[in-house]
Amino acid sequence: QQRLWVPLLDGVERLGVLDVRLPEDSDVRDIGLWQQCEWLSRLIGHLVVATDQYGDAIDVTRRQQSRTTAAELVWMLLPPLTAGIDRFVLAGMLEPTYEVGGDAFDYALSETTVELAIFDAMGHGLNAGLLTAATLAAYRNARREGHDLQGQVGAIDTTITTNCGENAFVTGILCELDLATGRLRYVNAGHPRPLVLRSGKVVSALVGGHRTPLGVVSDGVDAAEEFLEPGDWLVLHTDGITEARDAAGRFFGSARLVELLEREVTSAHPLPETVRRVTRAVLDHQRGVLQDDATILLARWDGSPMTP
Repeated sequence: QQRLWVPLLDGVERLGVLDVRLPEDSDVRDIGLWQQCEWLSRLIGHLVVATDQYGDAIDVTRRQQSRTTAAELVWMLLPPLTAGIDRFVLAGMLEPTYEVGGDAFDYALSETTVELAIFDAMGHGLNAGLLTAATLAAYRNARREGHDLQGQVGAIDTTITTNCGENAFVTGILCELDLATGRLRYVNAGHPRPLVLRSGKVVSALVGGHRTPLGVVSDGVDAAEEFLEPGDWLVLHTDGITEARDAAGRFFGSARLVELLEREVTSAHPLPETVRRVTRAVLDHQRGVLQDDATILLARWDGSPMTP
């Protein structure tokens, strides 16, 4: 009996691997056979995601250890870790998977615009998870009500100051990308600077749009602007990536992150695989035990959408 291993897909998100067992006389070089397996993979992947909303069996099977209440809350609110539309794709990951509390990201894709955000709430555990949940809810509500970046930031500020205590705050970056022109507008609320990779090299760290963390009184700031070129990568991450410490107390650091990203981009790995490799490198640096949440979100714009 012959076997094929096919990525289990829901859209562009890889959920796992499908083990297809074939009769001995099957021709594994047959393109039609591969197409049938890929079609079956996408159908099963869609059914897995749909079924997961109505019971616990799939999630229980997927888990390798117990998850904290804070992590359960955050994972319930996250969008799919990988998504894509015509000539744009993104992928992200949170660690530690079973204990994450304060980090999160979100996005909204349309035919003309992509909106992205990454957040890092103060503290740890359930309190951080609750603060993150309130931030995500405020961001999504403002976005869906049609508010621009300043309106989204204002909505998050109001939600935190009104409901989460006077000392609560969240760092974050909110972005808006025009898919026709590559114009990127962004606000940085006390967060590590985004990076732009072009032709396999980090060409800039986006330094504009700075304001105080979300939930802290601010005079406001105009969104900064940058123009991406086709093929550019945008990198958003929390400080748990660069500030991960090894046994000797040495940071993972920005230079190591840049070197790793440039190597992976040059190797032409897809975004989800690059995310996995960066996450693995950070975990290895701390011998598998992170002292803080570490989150990364990668996005690639390949130019304006193709016209018929």
